[in-house]
Amino acid sequence: MEDKVRFGGVLRSSDGVWIHGFCENVDDSEIIGVELLGILQGLRIAQRLGLSRVYCQTDSLVAVKWIQGGVSHMHHYSNLVQKIHKLLDKDWAVSISHVLKECNKCADYFAKLGLRCLDRLTNFTEPSLNVIPLLRTDAAGERFLRF
Repeated sequence: MEDKVRFGGVLRSSDGVWIHGFCENVDDSEIIGVELLGILQGLRIAQRLGLSRVYCQTDSLVAVKWIQGGVSHMHHYSNLVQKIHKLLDKDWAVSISHVLKECNKCADYFAKLGLRCLDRLTNFTEPSLNVIPLLRTDAAGERFLRF
């Protein structure tokens, strides 16, 4: 049996209202590559939906550093980072930042759901009943301490 890893995300308005969700599982890939794929797919969806201001949050500090600082063209993931940069260069305002996984329960839900998704990008245009309480929690901005 092949190992599967997954990514997922959610697009919400600035006040936490649902816009779109997505998930996918991919074959045997390193976690950082999967994080970059999730960011890339989220940005593609945001662009396709015509969003002009995007605040992208990820729990991967490495991905944020690579996107903001760039990587060598010889780096294993330079192609993914370059694809993200091409999207960032479009006519829209995009900010990418790090957030703890516990502060973004919706995205974590869709990432976990990715294992049950087909081997292609699965889109959700409406939130399921399981997601609605998570939207509220994320919108309330509950904070968590890590020790």
